[in-house]
Amino acid sequence: MLFVALILNACAAIYHPFYPEKWEARPSVAENECMDIAGNYDIDGEDGKGKPSIALTYFFWSGFSPRRWKESRLDEVYRVKIEQSTGIIKISAWKQDEKIAEKELRRQGKLDRTSYLCTPDGIMVEGAGLPVHSLAGVILQKLMLFKLSDNSLVLKHTDTGGGLALVIPAFVSVSEWNRYKQYTGQPQQQELTTDHNGQDIDTEHSWIRIIPRGSVTRVR
Repeated sequence: MLFVALILNACAAIYHPFYPEKWEARPSVAENECMDIAGNYDIDGEDGKGKPSIALTYFFWSGFSPRRWKESRLDEVYRVKIEQSTGIIKISAWKQDEKIAEKELRRQGKLDRTSYLCTPDGIMVEGAGLPVHSLAGVILQKLMLFKLSDNSLVLKHTDTGGGLALVIPAFVSVSEWNRYKQYTGQPQQQELTTDHNGQDIDTEHSWIRIIPRGSVTRVR
């Protein structure tokens, strides 16, 4: 009876939007080729609805508590640089000319935190995973990356997993399209709301995301 009750009271969040119609056409490559995603990108982007997206840095360096995020200085980052050579992708986070963080991925036959895969749809990377609000469980994240003809970077993140949300079983399977333009150094500002702890939050999907103050909203 308890099992039946849990099933009846379980909740699920499933959301997989199509590629935004207003964006440029997606590129394609042959089966065994890798797409070019190299460039310098602004960490502030937009989602498929034209709203402010999660900071680009958060997909590669995450899982921190707000305090550890502040200590890492990733909240000071303005741009993400992606360098690509045969079998290696380097991703680094920069505050002006100061490198704050860096990670290296190698092309392999399987996907993990240190590797990437080349597919006809783009470069597939395992995401750092976003801290979860009010859920005792695990959310796994995969990223699909490709570059448009205007040199902007498109990132599709897919989050899948589950656990208990206030003792209620919960299942999550959501994806979202984000686009990040080439970094120009020009001032930008994105407006988010703030919760009672002083943390910036994404109001549309606040149940699954928490964004440390300064990681998205900034004037520079």
